[in-house]
Amino acid sequence: MLTSPFAELMGLPVAWYAIVVYTATALCFAGAARLASQAGRLAALRAACVLVLGSLAWSLWMALVSAFILHTVCLVCSALYLLTLALAAVTWKVASPFPPGDLVLGRASLARVAVVATILTAAVAAMSGPWARTSTSPGANDSVSLEQIRESHPDFLTWYLGLPRRSGSAPASDTEAGDTEAGDTEAVVTIVEFSDFLCVFCRRNAEMLSGLLERRSGQLRLLHRHFPLDTTCNDGVSRTMHPFACHAAEAAECAGEQGRYDEMSTLLFADQDKLLPTTVAKLAAETGLDSAAWQKCMDSGRGMDRVTADARAGIELGVSSTPTMFFNGRRIEGAFDGPGGYDLAVLTELALLAQKSQSPAD
Repeated sequence: MLTSPFAELMGLPVAWYAIVVYTATALCFAGAARLASQAGRLAALRAACVLVLGSLAWSLWMALVSAFILHTVCLVCSALYLLTLALAAVTWKVASPFPPGDLVLGRASLARVAVVATILTAAVAAMSGPWARTSTSPGANDSVSLEQIRESHPDFLTWYLGLPRRSGSAPASDTEAGDTEAGDTEAVVTIVEFSDFLCVFCRRNAEMLSGLLERRSGQLRLLHRHFPLDTTCNDGVSRTMHPFACHAAEAAECAGEQGRYDEMSTLLFADQDKLLPTTVAKLAAETGLDSAAWQKCMDSGRGMDRVTADARAGIELGVSSTPTMFFNGRRIEGAFDGPGGYDLAVLTELALLAQKSQSPAD
C-alpha cells in the first residue's frame, strides 16, 4: 500500500493526513471530557463524531482498494481500521443519551452525517487514485528526473537507492530455454525475476510484472529465472517447502521449447495449490503444445538442467527467498504492494541512466 499510487493524496502521503485526523480526534474527545462549559463539551464531542465518521468512511475506502485493486493486506493499515471501528463504537455509545433531533450527536443524526461523510470521502478518493493523475503521471514514453522522484516520493527513493546492487545479475540459462525472456532485448532496464510456481507472492509478482511490461513497452527486458524452494533441484534451500516446485519449473521450461512458456506459467500459478506430476501433465496439454514432444523433453532432463542452473545462479547472487528481483542489478526481496512501486523502480533506473549520460566525461 505504501508504494502504491493510492499512498498519496494531493501530493502528500496519506499517512500524514491520518496522523492529523487521529490527533485532532483525540484532542476533541479530551476537550469533551475536560472543558468546563456544557456548550464547549458538546462542540468538542460533535467535532470528534464528525472526524470519526469521516475516518470510518475513508478506512472503508482504503480497505476496498487493498482488497480489490491492490490485492494485498497491509498490517499497519488493518490495525488502523480496527482502531477506527473501535472509535466508531465509542461514538455510537456516546450518542445514545442524546435525542434523535440533536445535531450530530443523536443517533439518527449520526447516520445522516455518516452518509454525508461517505459521499465526501468518495469525492476526495476520486482525486487520490491513479485515474486522477493520468494527465500528470509519467506514461510509458515519459521520463522524470531523479529530483522529481525525490520530491514526490522521498521515502521510496531513499529506500530504493539503499538496496544492494550486484553486477552480473542477469544470468542466462541454456540458450534453448525457450520463452523465459520478455520485452525488448535492447531495453535499458533489465529485470531478473527469481520465482517459484508454488509461491503465492510469486504469482502476484508475476501478474504485476506482466502489467508493468505492458505499460512500459520498449523500456524493459524481463528475464524469468527459477528458484524452487525444493531440495530436489535447489542446493540453496535446507529443506523442501514446496514439494513438486522443481517439477513445475521443469514443465514450464519444456513448454518453453515449444513457445508456450508464458501459457504454461499462467496455468501453473493458477493451479499452484494442487500441483502434482499428473496435474502438471494435464496443464501442459491444455496449452496446446505437442504433448509427446513435451514429455520427451521432461524425460531427457533438459528442462531440469536449466532449472538447476537458474537455482545455482540465484545462490551466487544471494537469493534465499522468492520472489527476488533485480532491477538493473539492484536486489528487491518480495513483491511491491501495488503497481506504483514497480513503475517507480523503473523510473528511478531510467533517471539514474539519464543522469549518468549527462555527466561530463572524466
